[in-house]
Amino acid sequence: MPPTLVINKKKDYQEKLQIAYDFFKTFLETPLTPTELSSIIKENVDEAIPGALAYSTWVFADNHPTLIEPLMSKLKAVLESEDVKTLRIPDGGNGHPVLFSSVYIWTFGDHVRDLAHFYPGYPTEIQLFLDGGTDEGGRKRVHPIIMSAFVIASTRKTDVMGISDWYSMIQEGLQICDWDIEENKEVQEVAAIAALVFFATLGAEQMATQSCDLKRGQTYDTVLDALKSLKEREVVRYERGAALLEVSRRQ
Repeated sequence: MPPTLVINKKKDYQEKLQIAYDFFKTFLETPLTPTELSSIIKENVDEAIPGALAYSTWVFADNHPTLIEPLMSKLKAVLESEDVKTLRIPDGGNGHPVLFSSVYIWTFGDHVRDLAHFYPGYPTEIQLFLDGGTDEGGRKRVHPIIMSAFVIASTRKTDVMGISDWYSMIQEGLQICDWDIEENKEVQEVAAIAALVFFATLGAEQMATQSCDLKRGQTYDTVLDALKSLKEREVVRYERGAALLEVSRRQ
């Protein structure tokens, strides 16, 4: 029997959000099927569900970066299923029903952008490996901006969301946003590795196509050119990243 979730609609939003998050955090760790998840969503038509699922998706990615792409493929199947594709949930803000899939995507994008920089329990300074933190496999945690790169790339590769939602995550999810931070070796390495992960997952040509204005005659032939473009637009700041890419291109 698959696990079940029961939401008491009489509870306030935060309580429902916590209950749903606790459930999904455990459920996503199981070999779930899209049909099982679709059924759970359909049986719990509540405003707290998409937010809880979105946050638990990020937590799963943080713990299992190599498994995020298979999970996103399953989530895509759920969002496109007959049970969920047209499902509408109450909107606590204005009372008008809204599509579940839209709320999930918006909320998930917000989590990726925000938690890449302000994940609870992480030190505020930028460093490649985080002090005192390990994942569930006992490995040292890397900076969440690098995790953001894995997640953003997987959403595009699996076509979970539209280009506008995906592109907004690039602009904020991969950028070192605190301009008061000294751009030392650690900052440069975090930004460079995030970019390398991102391009290695997507492929240079696909990334370049999505990141430039072809109507204005902008074209990119290499990963290095695409990364330079991101630097010019201050999406990622780096110095050593260019050197790393130059070396890899010559090999």
